[in-house]
Amino acid sequence: APAPPDEKLDESDDDPPKPAPEPQPPPDTNSGPPAPKPDEPPNELPLTLAHEPAGADYKN
Repeated sequence: APAPPDEKLDESDDDPPKPAPEPQPPPDTNSGPPAPKPDEPPNELPLTLAHEPAGADYKN
């Protein structure tokens, strides 16, 4: 029984390194577009993006 847990623990060590690189991609995407509009209210950015597609459809 103690054998399986040990194996999983080893995998856990390998898992930590993977999660680190994963978080990097998301920040890049958020830092990209939102980077130029960080001074403005963050609420306006999401609202604008949501309204942009919705607004176009609504107008149509």
